[in-house]
Amino acid sequence: MNFPANANAGDTYMFEDTVYTFNGRSWDRTIIGPANKSSYTNAVVTSALISRIAHLESLINQGILLID
Repeated sequence: MNFPANANAGDTYMFEDTVYTFNGRSWDRTIIGPANKSSYTNAVVTSALISRIAHLESLINQGILLID
C-alpha cells in the first residue's frame, strides 16, 4: 500500500474495502468492508478531535505533558 505523502490529520485513504484515517502520526483503520463482516463505525471521529489528539501526543512526546 502506498499511503499519501504529506497527509493532514483527518485525511482518509481507501484501499480495497478498508478506509484509513491519518491521526497526525500514522494511519488508523477506520472501516472494514462487508466482506470482512467487521466495522468500526460506532465511533464518531471528527478531524477536530483527531487534530487535538495529535497535538496532545506531540506534547507527551516532547515531555511537556505528563499523564499519570
